[in-house]
Amino acid sequence: PQAIVALVLSIASFVVCPIITAIAALIVASSAIKNIEASGGAKAGVGMVQAARIISIINLVLMALLAGFLIVLIIIAAVTDTGTY
Repeated sequence: PQAIVALVLSIASFVVCPIITAIAALIVASSAIKNIEASGGAKAGVGMVQAARIISIINLVLMALLAGFLIVLIIIAAVTDTGTY
């Protein structure tokens, strides 16, 4: 169940509160991996957990790139002279 929750959170992170849900997905995925390893292979879902991690990391990287782009845009807008007096 935790693997499914992690995957759902990671996919939802593209729509609802990107940073918060992506981090929550990473936390749940970490817990799910620990539970799967502790079960000695009795529990399945390693693939879903890996997919959740990858999707969450991609989302966080995209959000960081977007934030960097917006910061650069704001700096350019602040420095650029419009020429209207």
